[in-house]
Amino acid sequence: MSTPFTGGRNHIPRLLRKVPSLRVLPFDPRQASSVRIFVHCPKTANHALIGSTAFNLKGSRRIYREVGLGLSNRGLGHRAAQISYYALPGFHEVCLKCVKVTMNLRTRIRHIRVVGRDSAPLILRRFSIWQFFDPCLRLVRCAADPKPPAGRHLS
Repeated sequence: MSTPFTGGRNHIPRLLRKVPSLRVLPFDPRQASSVRIFVHCPKTANHALIGSTAFNLKGSRRIYREVGLGLSNRGLGHRAAQISYYALPGFHEVCLKCVKVTMNLRTRIRHIRVVGRDSAPLILRRFSIWQFFDPCLRLVRCAADPKPPAGRHLS
């Protein structure tokens, strides 16, 4: 029995070509860390807007922030976004809008049409300083440098 030809390694199935999708990795980041955002929009879209309350900036009065993302000819895109240290721990929703932007070059008026929407959950954990240190490296360093004997002071 033969398998159907998929058109190559990076084939998008015909039924899913017009379905927008959003993936945020990791699913449960900590405050002050970054996440990777993977997007698929219909081919008619040329831009994507990803918004969440987890992306807010320090000192900004706005609690919801949108980041833009350019798309390839096939409607795929990826980007890294920084989670704010000041975002509240707990559940946040990440929303995707696939848009088709056209502009009149003479008048510089832009027309934005929403082509598709999607959303994904994001659970934000509390900040920990140990997320920036490798626990294995810390154990090796402690084993290699024994403590000096008690009573002797290094000067």
